[in-house]
Amino acid sequence: MTHKFLLRSSKNQSPQIVAINAGILSTIPVFSLICFFLFNNPSFSNENIYWGIIYSFIVYSGIIYSYYHLFNMSETGRRIKIICTILINGALNKKSIIDIYGTTNPIEIRLERLLYTKILFLKNDYYMLNKKFLYWTSSFVENWRKILGFN
Repeated sequence: MTHKFLLRSSKNQSPQIVAINAGILSTIPVFSLICFFLFNNPSFSNENIYWGIIYSFIVYSGIIYSYYHLFNMSETGRRIKIICTILINGALNKKSIIDIYGTTNPIEIRLERLLYTKILFLKNDYYMLNKKFLYWTSSFVENWRKILGFN
């Protein structure tokens, strides 16, 4: 619910920032509820309450972390594929990339983002890799997909 609300209320934010903010904001009601149950249970000692809050924080942080990365991978999957394709071919022009993926608008948007973030650069109408960090991350994801049998 928090993520849906934030997506609609902050239209100019990147989807990843919205997901992070949703995770952070959702801790308020979750921990309010956890504290309510812990403090209103007479069978819990102060030490049990303390460890219960720490345990809840660790578990909920793991849930938020997993949710963010699941959401983030769904948002960046096409970018990873574009980066790997450009690396394999050395350089590609926009028409070649669109021919490979069979669509124009989402590819153009992703290419603009990759240029804006300086991950790619444009030279004589060809896109080339500028930064290798995302390539290594992309390679890891591609290889992991192969290990899992998705490619």
